[in-house]
Amino acid sequence: MSVTSGGQTSNSKTFFVQVPTSLGVLSVSTIATGANGGCTTAQNYGIHIDARYRVKDQNGSAIQSAAMAPQESVNNSAWGDIGPNAVMTTAFTNSDGTHDDAPVGVCSASSFSNVIETQAVRMDVNGGYYNVRTNSFTISGSSSGHGSISNGSDIVQTR
Repeated sequence: MSVTSGGQTSNSKTFFVQVPTSLGVLSVSTIATGANGGCTTAQNYGIHIDARYRVKDQNGSAIQSAAMAPQESVNNSAWGDIGPNAVMTTAFTNSDGTHDDAPVGVCSASSFSNVIETQAVRMDVNGGYYNVRTNSFTISGSSSGHGSISNGSDIVQTR
């Protein structure tokens, strides 16, 4: 980019604008039965997890901003804010561009297997929407106090 004023043109300068493009998984932990966001003793088959993500730009670098609101659509439902939730206190990312999605999973009063949930995730940045991730989770609950969840790649958790 250059500027021309009064017939004189400035030197050219290149600008790079970070755009939310993907989410990197930082950690995955099981939410304990009875804890905020966890399964209950009445519905203790399955699993609920806390997935901690970092927002990345088009070059794979972290975007350090607290001005992004993570949103999700599960199984093609309407879009909704991920936070506040069992871990997040606001609807926005932390200043380092991280956020927690919790709870994720299924809890039931009886055993189940191979429940598929598709989660699309986008970032709302001042009304601009950026698709950053799609998870296809397979969730099972074999017995009380036990369950598993996997997206087949970077989120795999059992209890």
